[in-house]
Amino acid sequence: MNSAVLKRALAAISVIVITAGYGFYRYRERRLDRLYAEAAGVPPASHGSKEAQAAVRELGKHHGAKSTRMLLSIALGQTSFTWPDVQREAINALAARNDPSISTALAHALQPHQPLPTRQAAAEALRTLPCTAECIGAVLHYLERVWQGEPNYEDRTSFSTGLNEDVRAGVAKQQDVLYQTLFAVLKREDRLTLGTLVQVYGLGTDAASRFSLALVIRMGFRQACPAILQSEQLVKQSSAESFRAPREEIEKALRSLECR
Repeated sequence: MNSAVLKRALAAISVIVITAGYGFYRYRERRLDRLYAEAAGVPPASHGSKEAQAAVRELGKHHGAKSTRMLLSIALGQTSFTWPDVQREAINALAARNDPSISTALAHALQPHQPLPTRQAAAEALRTLPCTAECIGAVLHYLERVWQGEPNYEDRTSFSTGLNEDVRAGVAKQQDVLYQTLFAVLKREDRLTLGTLVQVYGLGTDAASRFSLALVIRMGFRQACPAILQSEQLVKQSSAESFRAPREEIEKALRSLECR
């Protein structure tokens, strides 16, 4: 009799625990959905950028795959409304998770069409997050696009004649800080950076991309010296008349980095 009572009691307790657990799960899911709606500017939850930032900070306190996906969606501007300060808040929340897989996603926020504050926040996050090979590839791809002459978002705005030069100078300083931050990330992950420059940009061959050579000069990336010296040796095997190699750029890189 006592055994039967005990079994019924245990069964009842199990039902209560399962019900309570499911109830908490459903509450958490609805809570995440409400926070995401507020942060993403989804009507009728949306009020403004300040409320959205607060929602992102609250969302960042929740861990797990769902909250991470939501924060990434906000950070990358994949929402109904995008506010740069809200994107920045989401990027900061993601950076605090110290997850290498997040760095790759954040590196894709480094696009010329993204606002400067968003790119700045992404670059700062990469300073604290381990950067994977795909992450390094995304950083280099962004830098190459800018080097090729593609304007950043802020470069597309024109101001009045008297104001234009001052604003441009201020923007240029901010952009330089951004680039220096990215250079620091590339130097920290020097093995992956060099590997990508070799495999993707041809450094170490007689057809090294001019971007790769210009980049290592600007970065002061002396780890690239062996590859550049190898490019020099290969270039010497052909004449300038028979093969268009980046001869001057290779020599400039060798001199600038003091590779010899």
